[in-house]
Amino acid sequence: MQLHPAIVHFPIALLCMAAVLRVILLWSVRPWIEAALRLCLWTGTLTLAAAVLSGQSSIPSELPQGPAIVLEKHQRLGFTLLLWYGFLSLWELARSGRIRRGERVILVIAHLAGVILLLLTALYGGILVYDFGVGTKVFPRVAE
Repeated sequence: MQLHPAIVHFPIALLCMAAVLRVILLWSVRPWIEAALRLCLWTGTLTLAAAVLSGQSSIPSELPQGPAIVLEKHQRLGFTLLLWYGFLSLWELARSGRIRRGERVILVIAHLAGVILLLLTALYGGILVYDFGVGTKVFPRVAE
């Protein structure tokens, strides 16, 4: 069994939820919401790292040009996401409990930009699986 398909949905769910909680914190600053945000963000970032690493280890040795181009975009976006959410996690950690209204707006924008990157990365992953069959039993026939 490949690890990447089993892991990849956790960061998507957790990081999207972190963005939703960050938006809620614009209007309702409550300690339990902040704690839930941190939990989603940090576990989402850790599972994102696991998804990127497992994705790297599951790359087929040979790919036709079509899937190879999509895979390269998916890969680059994965690394970009890891840097983005790594930075965002450190920012949230460093400023924990001292975030003013203006900074909250900037953090909402940063989280929403991260979700857009996340969904774009997921789109390329879906194209690899559903259009090209990468990572499935069908793929060897497609590659020939």
